[in-house]
Amino acid sequence: MLNSLTLIIPGLLLRFWTTGYIGKISRAPSISADYLVVKGPYRFFRHPLYLGNFALVAGVLVALKPSLIMAFAVLLGYLIMYRLIARAETEYLEQSNPEPKETGFNIIEALSEWRTWLVTGTALGLGLLKAFWLVKR
Repeated sequence: MLNSLTLIIPGLLLRFWTTGYIGKISRAPSISADYLVVKGPYRFFRHPLYLGNFALVAGVLVALKPSLIMAFAVLLGYLIMYRLIARAETEYLEQSNPEPKETGFNIIEALSEWRTWLVTGTALGLGLLKAFWLVKR
């Protein structure tokens, strides 16, 4: 379980940091942008939310310990899906050419990530239950 936390905690922190800069637009069902965020994690990564998501997915896989084929399929599916999303977002930004904006960190926006914490906590709980059940056998 500790191995999974080395992926999950940085993933959660990266998502928290990122959402504090990008805000609600990151949860919109369609691609849109009034401006281009250029501060915070966006100084270092083009898609920091997806990097955080990848760490979360990998960490949950480590916690749940699925078969190697299942873990590979999940990671491959994640990479394909988010690569397509990132490409679509990049194309949208290139076409719409939004102005760069140096937004500051907004703690209220960052705290709206409670759903990510809930889902990750649930997955970790399942991992703990699985580990406990395997030890009892």
